Amino acid sequence: MPLQSKRHATNKKQVIIGLIVLLMGTVFYYVDRPPDNVYFVKHFGNNLSRFDMWPAIFGRLGGNLPAFFHVFSFSLISAGILTCRIRGAIFICLSWMLVDILFELGQKYHSIVNRFVPEWFSGILFLENTRAYFGQGSFDINDIFATWFGAIIAFLVIVLTLSLIHISE
Repeated sequence: MPLQSKRHATNKKQVIIGLIVLLMGTVFYYVDRPPDNVYFVKHFGNNLSRFDMWPAIFGRLGGNLPAFFHVFSFSLISAGILTCRIRGAIFICLSWMLVDILFELGQKYHSIVNRFVPEWFSGILFLENTRAYFGQGSFDINDIFATWFGAIIAFLVIVLTLSLIHISE
């Protein structure tokens, strides 16, 4: 007897698609962004950066693709792990869209946001970059549109990859 019922089994298609797009986003940071501007490249793979060695593979869209990649990939990974139906997919996509939009607005209003960042973040891996992320990042309305578009496309992909078990219920 399987440990999970069919209804709660992970939707592997959604998780795999999400991970592939997340990997594409990682490649983007190594190719199209200066390594000193990207926390994980700067600290964990500066020698792997191909910025200024390879042509920008994402062209003019490159500036806004991370906003799309984040919402799209995390929505699919979350939906796949939670094996949600359509209402769950709407909630997940809107939630990730809201998170990304709030981070984008945090870059616009960084002086306000940074007042709420606790001092103890400075001693914790990844969180130590919070103030710099908001303070040095730049607000771009096109990132908001990319986030919105990522949520819509993620929702469509989630619906298209729903298991037949969910559709028949």
